[in-house]
Amino acid sequence: MIKINNNSSHEIERRWILTKIPKEISIKNKKFTKIKQCYLSLKPVIRLRSHDNSKFILCIKTQGLKKSLARPEQEVELNHKEYKSLFAKSITQDIIKKRFFIKYKNQILELDIFDGVLKGLIILELEFKTEKEAINFIAPEWFGKEITGIKKYANSSLAKLL
Repeated sequence: MIKINNNSSHEIERRWILTKIPKEISIKNKKFTKIKQCYLSLKPVIRLRSHDNSKFILCIKTQGLKKSLARPEQEVELNHKEYKSLFAKSITQDIIKKRFFIKYKNQILELDIFDGVLKGLIILELEFKTEKEAINFIAPEWFGKEITGIKKYANSSLAKLL
């Protein structure tokens, strides 16, 4: 049962790396999802992701325009059997992380705390509706070092090849 999710044709996000969870936010009693993901291809990026081992998504991302923050993205919802079949074809190690959803002003921060081979890594993401909004956003100092567009911090780069 493949279900195409047409509501997100572009992803516009900025990302920051943290050395610790800042005092300005708390993850205590915050909603999170356990994510397990791997990659079937790195060019184009084809990602397979499980949320709480109950929702399964195949995502295809392409580069988009060179200096643009907007990346074309297509997501397809899979059933568990389809997910398991594709997961067996992974070309990378698994990325395991907890994603916390934290309200910040009028937006939702996504705080990823990695486990497994990436244990200790903490990345903060913020998605935007428009590229102009993303460019004009001024991050507070506690967001940490910005890693938007730095290839070595892309999840597809973090998932080492098998």
